[in-house]
Amino acid sequence: MPIYVYKDRDTGERVELYLSFAEKSIREVEGVIKDKGRSLVRDFCGEHAGFRTTGGNWPMRSDAAGVHPSQCGKAYEQSVAMGVPTQFDKETGQAIFENRSQRKAFLAAKGMYDRNGGYGD
Repeated sequence: MPIYVYKDRDTGERVELYLSFAEKSIREVEGVIKDKGRSLVRDFCGEHAGFRTTGGNWPMRSDAAGVHPSQCGKAYEQSVAMGVPTQFDKETGQAIFENRSQRKAFLAAKGMYDRNGGYGD
């Protein structure tokens, strides 16, 4: 089943939906899908992220570099002390990277390495 990427019109949050083509055709009205009370518009850039010329992958959220949601404040303070201020999602604990250089610097400061980073990381 295809994965479609949408953006919340109000918050800009990226949402991935697993929809059959038939279900997408039924639910999408004039380019907008209603999901859990949100109005979502298709994000083609986000669907094709991962290429150097595609900016749809940022900000990137990372589970692996994240923390427990109760530790977000302390993790942010530690990232500032390391010289790489990094936000953390208070609901999921995911690290939020704004660009590749921030991600690379944060991972290096934490002693982490992304073998699959690719694309010049």
